[in-house]
Amino acid sequence: MSTKQHFGNAYGTLKVRENGESGSIYITIDSQGSCAGVGIEEAPALALAILEAAGIADKGFNESSDAEMAVAHLASHVGLERANAKEAADREALEVEALELFNALREANDNNLVDGFHDIPASYQGTWLAVAKTSRTLHGVTR
Repeated sequence: MSTKQHFGNAYGTLKVRENGESGSIYITIDSQGSCAGVGIEEAPALALAILEAAGIADKGFNESSDAEMAVAHLASHVGLERANAKEAADREALEVEALELFNALREANDNNLVDGFHDIPASYQGTWLAVAKTSRTLHGVTR
């Protein structure tokens, strides 16, 4: 566990400490020890929010101050993380739909249902994902 301390001003002291065991970062803001916890995966977004709240703008990577470059890097990282999370959520939703369609066919043929998408034989998973995508298209569902 590491601790970084910023000696503040009349408002108090800011301490940021990492707890590897819980996978969290704890931020202590005042002398009474009030603290907020943030998941380590959320730390870049928190750092970006702090810099943006301080008025430091993303001006790209050319001829920028160190703080502006930090904002540019963090914005890029956070944007990529959010895009990856959205892609994973979209894939999970498509897998749920593919499973429902697969089980509908199995039920129509008096076969046992499967519990999860990964219980569908691997050689058929791509086909059922394509069926689910086609079903979305036919029903005008966009995600």
